[in-house]
Amino acid sequence: MQKENFKKFVISLYKPVKCLTIVMILSMIISQILDLVKQYIIKGIIDLPSMENFRIADLYNVAFVLLVVIVLELIFFYISNITRTIHIVKKQTPYISEKLFNNLNKKAYSFFTDNYTGKISTAINEITNEITKLNTQITTKFISLLTSMISSLIVLYTININIFIVATILFAGIIVSRLIYFSKKYLPSIKKAEEYNREYNGILNDAVLNFTSLRLYNSVEKFSKNLKLKKQEVNIYKNRASSKEFIFGAIANVVYVITLIALIIYSIKLFESNSMTLGNFIFFINAMISLKSQTTSFTWSYIHIGEIIVKLQNSYELLYTKYNVEDDNKSDIQISTGKLEFKDVSFRYNKNYIFKNFNLSIEDKQKIGIIGVSRKWKNNISKFDF
Repeated sequence: MQKENFKKFVISLYKPVKCLTIVMILSMIISQILDLVKQYIIKGIIDLPSMENFRIADLYNVAFVLLVVIVLELIFFYISNITRTIHIVKKQTPYISEKLFNNLNKKAYSFFTDNYTGKISTAINEITNEITKLNTQITTKFISLLTSMISSLIVLYTININIFIVATILFAGIIVSRLIYFSKKYLPSIKKAEEYNREYNGILNDAVLNFTSLRLYNSVEKFSKNLKLKKQEVNIYKNRASSKEFIFGAIANVVYVITLIALIIYSIKLFESNSMTLGNFIFFINAMISLKSQTTSFTWSYIHIGEIIVKLQNSYELLYTKYNVEDDNKSDIQISTGKLEFKDVSFRYNKNYIFKNFNLSIEDKQKIGIIGVSRKWKNNISKFDF
């Protein structure tokens, strides 16, 4: 149920930008399809001079079509990027902030929970930032790389069916095995690291808040030790995840190199028997090199999306599923009625009085507002209330 609610939560963040998101994704897909067309035109240019009745005018015509395709590809690429970086950000980020702040009114937060203020602040900022990163990863990485891999495999299919089958098995095996590994081993370590990182940010934010507003310099040593311990725990889990990934990647690279050598030998024999043109041989090599780079980038794009989802889920759990009013019958402070009164209250930093012999009386159910210059005495009065 909690995972289902989290999915609904993420989807709800795209409520004001549904149409823009569709435009962003479709524009990127069209751009990648045009890139495939561009590859076929280039492949045709290589073999064009060897064709019968070849004329220079044919080369001009093909070059003109190539330029048109390149221009269209760039247009749709920039439509996707402009939609993502300008229009979606303009509408989505203010909506996210409003949605998260409105939710704070429905939560019962403890007044005295250590580092909670810092963690809430971190969670709100994190959700806004990570959604922006998610939009980038989905379009410029995940969709772009997926369509590029499909394009490269289509090129191999038109060159030789046997090469296509071997390449498909090789790269599909690398992708599937790495995604399973990432999901089972890597992301759990990253999730643990992010939990410690949130604790670290909470301690850091509250430390800065306390040092600047209350001058609690005697707590510097304690905060510093806590910060060091939390950062060490973050690094332990991140390093553990990264070291395993490097080993897995090395094994995948060895398999790729062995397979590539075998396919190159096979392709040379096809060229010798006139079963493969020079253009096809060049594009076979290019497609295999591109697929290797695309496969690595695609799996890391999946991981980056997974890391973003982990951060979003951690923040979601903090803001939405913990300390809910309906789940917690306890309350730190219960005030049903009463009168608040200050008599001759004084407060100072070092030798300077912020206020002296201060008097104030607030009747039961009376509402007042405190107005003053920023960073002066307003917060101190509200703290004395409790």
